[in-house]
Amino acid sequence: MRSTSVPRALAVLILGLVAPHLVGCVEFSHFARVSDREGTWAVGGVEIFQKKSDGRWKLLGKSDGNGKINIFKHTISGGGRIRLSKPGYRTKYYSESEFLQTHLVLMQSTDDSWYGENPNSLWNESGR
Repeated sequence: MRSTSVPRALAVLILGLVAPHLVGCVEFSHFARVSDREGTWAVGGVEIFQKKSDGRWKLLGKSDGNGKINIFKHTISGGGRIRLSKPGYRTKYYSESEFLQTHLVLMQSTDDSWYGENPNSLWNESGR
C-alpha cells in the first residue's frame, strides 16, 4: 500500500508545479480577428508588420484562413507602429498599445467607398 502512495504523491507534486504555467498561456499571445468591414466575412492572409527603430518593417505574422491572428507578445516590441495590409484592402496603422488592445480589425476594401462618407455609395446606385 505504501509503494502506491509515493508515485501518486509524486504525480500530484508534478501536476501542481506544471498546471499553473499552462493556465497563463493566454498572457503570452495576442489574439485578434480580421473581418471585412462591409461583408463581415473573415479576411485571411493579412500581413502584420511593426516598424523598427531603423525604419524597416518587421513581419510579425499573418492572419489564417479564418481571419484569426495569434502573435506572441515577445515579438511585438520597441513601440513602433503596427501595419496591417493585404492586396485589395486599405492598409491600417495602429500604435503598439492600440494594436494590443484591439481584438477585432475591420478591413475596408479598396474598391468600396468609405463607409458613411459617400451618401451615394450604399443606397443610390446612380452614384456609382
